[in-house]
Amino acid sequence: MKIIIDTYNNNNHRTLNNKTPNQIFKDNDDQIARHLNDSVHNQQIYKTVPFNSGDQVRILEKKEKFDKGKQKFSKELYTIDKKEGYKIIVKDEKRKLKPSELLGVKNISNPISQTYIDNKIKSKTNAKITNKLIRNEEMTKEEAIKAKKQLKDNTLPPALSTRSQARVLRK
Repeated sequence: MKIIIDTYNNNNHRTLNNKTPNQIFKDNDDQIARHLNDSVHNQQIYKTVPFNSGDQVRILEKKEKFDKGKQKFSKELYTIDKKEGYKIIVKDEKRKLKPSELLGVKNISNPISQTYIDNKIKSKTNAKITNKLIRNEEMTKEEAIKAKKQLKDNTLPPALSTRSQARVLRK
């Protein structure tokens, strides 16, 4: 067994820049240099993480093996607590998350005013009422609009008078 271990440790390895494991472990300066190089590289990667503590984010929801559709981000907003190296700790989450599992949320005000939205909803509701009157009461569009206005003003006569006088009732 000792022969196999010695053979392995005395052969060149590509991952060790064509040095043997025995050479690497005897050369302490080389180990320190590699360690420093790796730590500098890691620090550069840690600086590229685009999130800071206090940022608002959405978390990528996990999909099961046979679930259909694309992966989606959560509807809830989470706050980043702190960074640990490349991983991010989010409040109310037990696991550490990668930056690729997070979506940053910026405070963007709604460019459409609330009055515009309310007017659109009101006009759609009015159109639905008009269409119901045309369909159910067999009115023309003008008659339906006039009846709707009378309903709004509370000046509508009894229900039968909303029908056109020119129309004949079906038998």
